[in-house]
Amino acid sequence: MTKRVFMTTDQKFTLLNASASEWESIKEYLPANMNKSRANVYRRNFELEPFPKVSVGARVWTNDDFFNDKSLVSCAYAGMIAADGCIGDKGVKQPRISLSLDSKDTEYLDLMKCALGGTVTSSRSMSTWRASSAKMAKDLDENLNIGPRKSLTLTPPDGLSADQSLAFIAGYIDGDGCYGLHDYKSRPTLQILGTKAVLEWINFWIFDETGCPRPKDKMKPNGVWALRASGDDAILARSRYIELDIPRLHRKKLLWESRGANLDLMGRGKIVQ
Repeated sequence: MTKRVFMTTDQKFTLLNASASEWESIKEYLPANMNKSRANVYRRNFELEPFPKVSVGARVWTNDDFFNDKSLVSCAYAGMIAADGCIGDKGVKQPRISLSLDSKDTEYLDLMKCALGGTVTSSRSMSTWRASSAKMAKDLDENLNIGPRKSLTLTPPDGLSADQSLAFIAGYIDGDGCYGLHDYKSRPTLQILGTKAVLEWINFWIFDETGCPRPKDKMKPNGVWALRASGDDAILARSRYIELDIPRLHRKKLLWESRGANLDLMGRGKIVQ
């Protein structure tokens, strides 16, 4: 005898208002014993399109042309991939592109999946977005200079407008940036890690145009460079991109505010080593 499925009003609303392509994104909100076949029986009672059957080995949908268009959103996601992502070798027929973040940031990856396709998997401590697309990998490489084994060789993208550059930088800082506070006072700090070429480009866009001097880059043993700022310099740098309408890691975006940073401009702090 088939066990009956009990649903709350919210679960029924979710099931009946989802499109036929949204099964993977809604199933976690439904009862544990609600499989696709049972869901389709319920939807047919309301003359709704059933969730399609997916054959074993079917290709996961990817928005292959996403990085062909240099929109602010695509530039922001590209910046995040440049910082924390991984791209498979060019010789592979369908190179895998992936991005792993703390499980607290799963919502960011879910939004990324909606725009780029692919899949998101989660564990207790980490969530990972993955997509396999030769076209996406090609566009990241040719349009935004993001390729395999990029940690020590990454160069900044070419031909971006001011807003596109700032969107890319915002995404990059979400990945390889760190917002902090000096312990003995509520003075905000900002540190960005990367290659010398990328940090010089970031410096041009978010520090030089506020009238701040160039930083003294410090070479670390592993070949990664650091760009640091504190006080007014850090506040002004963040102000360049904070209002852009792009996907952000909210946990980082408002970290200063959540920790009680003093964000009044006081003429304090310079770019430091």
